Amino acid sequence: MQSNEEDRCVHGTCIWFSDEKGYGFLLSDDGVSSMVHYTDIKEPGFKRLYRGQRVTYEELETERGRSARRVKYMKDFTYIADHSSL
Repeated sequence: MQSNEEDRCVHGTCIWFSDEKGYGFLLSDDGVSSMVHYTDIKEPGFKRLYRGQRVTYEELETERGRSARRVKYMKDFTYIADHSSL
């Protein structure tokens, strides 16, 4: 994955995440969408995100578009549990 010199730490919200597929999308506070892969979630335990969950992450531009890495959960957050796949 190519990255450039403009990697930056941002605050954002999970807008969609699939445990089955192992990836999802984040929306930064300034309105930029980035893809996130479960391997980029830097928290202990099962790597997942919930719709509406607040996170911090590094945003980078890749050949395939914007991507998030070093994703960390914000301690105080509200999320919407999506049980549609149950």
